Amino acid sequence: MSFYAIPEYIRNKVEQGKQFANFGLLFQKFYPYDGAPDYEKIPHTGSVKRLVQKYRAEFNLIAHKQKQQKDFLENRVHLASKDSILALSAKLTSRLVTGIGEVSPSEVGMVFDRNSGLPYIPAASIKGAVRMAYTINFARKNPDKVSGGTIDENDVDGLKELFGSLDTANASRGGFVFMDSYSVDIPQVVADVMTPHFSNYYGGKNPYPVETESPVPIQFLAVEKGLEFAFRGFFINDDAKKYAPQLMEAFNTALTELGLGAKTATGYGRFTAPSDVSEDIWLKVEQDKLRADERRRKEAEAKAEAKRIAEKKRRRSRK
Repeated sequence: MSFYAIPEYIRNKVEQGKQFANFGLLFQKFYPYDGAPDYEKIPHTGSVKRLVQKYRAEFNLIAHKQKQQKDFLENRVHLASKDSILALSAKLTSRLVTGIGEVSPSEVGMVFDRNSGLPYIPAASIKGAVRMAYTINFARKNPDKVSGGTIDENDVDGLKELFGSLDTANASRGGFVFMDSYSVDIPQVVADVMTPHFSNYYGGKNPYPVETESPVPIQFLAVEKGLEFAFRGFFINDDAKKYAPQLMEAFNTALTELGLGAKTATGYGRFTAPSDVSEDIWLKVEQDKLRADERRRKEAEAKAEAKRIAEKKRRRSRK
């Protein structure tokens, strides 16, 4: 039997509610516990399935997030130039897990947008994966730079310009800003499962893994595959812009080979090759400019006509 460790008047609302618009808030604050009320161990895996049944995502929230980012990039184009932005689109070919290390009663966490409750991919996670992919691509093209299976980051052209450096003696800010990634359509959250076979060994109770241990199924939340995500960012200086083609290649490697989020070693977080949709934003900006020019032209014509009519009336009044 499950219960909610919250005041009764709130618990009644949670238990009666079939679905929640902000699922992230439900997952983080109103998780149902199973078993003894002393919170000794992980809640029963059935709690995850019951939680998924309360999941609901509003499309207008997704559309709002997408519009916010598009509007921002359009402003960047207005203020800078069309080559100052990068907008990509890719679909999940496997399930996605993000924030698996987040503190959660289910032991396995997941990250949700605080205000909308939508699952998303944080910009920092994308930057880390793309940075790794950028280094890998450079090493593949320049094997002479690799020694003992490693490469000095100072030898990687464009790495510092794009991603910055944490070197205390020569720290710098990266010239490309990554944005959080949100799905284009309503994301489907599902209950997935992992089965650790050597829990006592990993927990430090046994010095060695032994086959006599029973697997312990642990359920966790994941985003179902097939969902399209938008990946966006912008350049803040010309030094970084020079490496735009290499950055695009790094995005491709990160999404198709390395994966994003958690459990990438077991195939999670893989995407299709990204499509560059930056031109859609450029065209939108150009169309807005044309409409604005046309509006100003009509306003100028209207003012000129009004002035002409006023002058004509003034002349008549003098006669």
